[in-house]
Amino acid sequence: QPMTSGPVYVGAFVMMLFGILSMVCMLNAFPVRKKTNWPMLILSVLMMGVIGYANRFYRGSVAAKIQAYRKADKRVLFTRDTHESDYLATFEGRHLPVPHCIRGTQGWQIAPALRPGNDDCVADKGTFGCLEWQRLAGQAQSFELCGVCTDICVISNALILRAMYPSCEIAVDSSCCAGVTPQLHQCALAVMRSCQI
Repeated sequence: QPMTSGPVYVGAFVMMLFGILSMVCMLNAFPVRKKTNWPMLILSVLMMGVIGYANRFYRGSVAAKIQAYRKADKRVLFTRDTHESDYLATFEGRHLPVPHCIRGTQGWQIAPALRPGNDDCVADKGTFGCLEWQRLAGQAQSFELCGVCTDICVISNALILRAMYPSCEIAVDSSCCAGVTPQLHQCALAVMRSCQI
């Protein structure tokens, strides 16, 4: 079946865009040694509301998929991007200077709506793709991936799985994925299709 982007992707993209704009507005709302910029502060708060809405919408779709897998008695594996406090000094940090998923912080935690169950597995990964699939999944016959970013972590994991499991069915639910941009999302899906994913 063709992989196409859906409303979940749009919600996640809007969430990312408004997050960046909100941070810019917040920085402009409290300039150093100047009066508070009230219009910027109000705009920042409004954008945070949009982020919260998009975040709940995206998590709801992924959470529904996870629940469906659990009801069908299928294994759910989580990979968690994990960086240390020296992230900005790492190779990735120098090329993507946005601290994220720092071990022990709230941004590192798996969202409460997606919280792993007792039978689920969580693998912390310090790079784009997880290298522990064979230990985690054993002799699995098929995989379905979802998550962010389509063009970074999702494609990395999909291609690692394709190399480790050359005869398995591997799918990506693009309606539960989001890329850095819509174009990169579509490019990643096209590359994965060419690799029989």
